[in-house]
Amino acid sequence: MADDNARPKLVALIVLDGWGIAPAGPGNALTQAKLPNFLHLCQTYPALVLSPSDDLLNLSQTLAEHNLRQIKIAQSVGFVNFVAWLNNGQDKTWPAEERQLIPTSPDENLSDAALSEITDEAIKAIGSENYDVMQIDLVDAEVVGKSGDLAATVKTLQFIDDCLGRMIKAVLQADGVALVVGRHGKAELMLDMRTDMVVKELTNNPLPLILVGQNFVGQNLGQPEAPDGDLSALVPAGSLGDVEATMLKILGIETASGKSLV
Repeated sequence: MADDNARPKLVALIVLDGWGIAPAGPGNALTQAKLPNFLHLCQTYPALVLSPSDDLLNLSQTLAEHNLRQIKIAQSVGFVNFVAWLNNGQDKTWPAEERQLIPTSPDENLSDAALSEITDEAIKAIGSENYDVMQIDLVDAEVVGKSGDLAATVKTLQFIDDCLGRMIKAVLQADGVALVVGRHGKAELMLDMRTDMVVKELTNNPLPLILVGQNFVGQNLGQPEAPDGDLSALVPAGSLGDVEATMLKILGIETASGKSLV
């Protein structure tokens, strides 16, 4: 059983697919986009980078075993993969788990409307006080990035940043904690400068992790701080698989798997 006195009222895992970390360059849509909310988080809260990892998490089952109410909110594009990552490869709904699926077609460009709907549903769920844990997947940067269209990817990133700001505001107003993490790299490498060819594949670049909450303001968790919020100047503090142990530690749950970064 989780320690109810130790954990926040709400912990939200906000996953940014396609959001890798790399130095600025002509093919880096992330450094070309205006991302005031993401930059503010990097400058205000502990901001780390993680090595990519194919490790599957066992987060959904662990939360269920500790009787925590959880909800997953995502678009239908990539939803099965998102659930499998959180649930050790399984597509299984656990007790006290809900899912909010926003229908989208993999054969069409993702619309701002779908991303807005995810944001609205997330804010509604935060305000309901019906959940202990939220898992939100923002897949747009990956999907649009794979198209190879740099301008469209920059535009999508800026809209994601706006939605991220709205969700973070709601989490903080609920006295909660958010873990903002990249799951794959893509938007940071749209063009291979050696060949001048468009890159449509996912990358192996480091991934961001930002821990957002009133108790984290001004902390660095013993890690070097990113100069001016530039995460590309950092070396990885852990791997993507450590997100599970970190989140469980915040929830007051001890685990033998992975390494907590808090």
